[in-house]
Amino acid sequence: MRSPVTLPDCDYLVVGAGASSLAFVDTLLKNEPTLQIVLVDRHGQPGGHWNDAYPHVRLHQPSFVYGVEGRLMEPDTVLPFTRFEHRSGKEEILKYFEVVVAKWKQERQVSYYPCSEFDKRGFKLAAAVAVDHGGNGVGANQNHTPCGPFEFSQGETTYRVSARHKLVDGTKGEPLVPSTTKPKFEVSLKELTATLLQGVGRQREEVLIAPNDLVLGTSSLMSPSSTENSNNHPARPQYVVLGLGKTATDAV
Repeated sequence: MRSPVTLPDCDYLVVGAGASSLAFVDTLLKNEPTLQIVLVDRHGQPGGHWNDAYPHVRLHQPSFVYGVEGRLMEPDTVLPFTRFEHRSGKEEILKYFEVVVAKWKQERQVSYYPCSEFDKRGFKLAAAVAVDHGGNGVGANQNHTPCGPFEFSQGETTYRVSARHKLVDGTKGEPLVPSTTKPKFEVSLKELTATLLQGVGRQREEVLIAPNDLVLGTSSLMSPSSTENSNNHPARPQYVVLGLGKTATDAV
């Protein structure tokens, strides 16, 4: 096993590169541009749950009020009088966050480690240090004694780094995306015969799908009673959408 690579101490170690984490980092750097921040995330690019969202997802609010304060999320083609109408889609959102992080990297304010898994035992270590030093947050210490070291792995390489101020868990409260979250319920499949499943090209465990599969055209569950309607037209796929939130609304 390779020895861990020790990185220089940072001011803040931020776990997670989703919208909340990036907004936090943006505010830190706005107030103290000389801070050194290490950003660790399991995805291959910044944007958190947007990486796992269905391709047709869009914001439900004007784009210019989303993102980080230091950079508006609006392409150059959006005119001022139409800014309340523009709703960014998945690709535009991910590109926006990519540009935000790239700027921080260029200015040597942030060291970004994508495709990395943080050793969660570090959160317990940081919490204990915070209590010992009278801090008011995870890894907080009043005398700026480096807290750690904390470890995270990127492929076969393990990194070790200590934080002078805080370890920040940006994954707390992150949305549960259907494409990556196992449902907490079971679906009765008694009415689905082997013939029907063969007809739609699905395995029994594939009947419950996420919106990602729906938009990619991999779902075409037909009515068990017939593949044609009364006018001899091919029957349309039939779906039951669970939930009535943003994801369900977009699916419909």
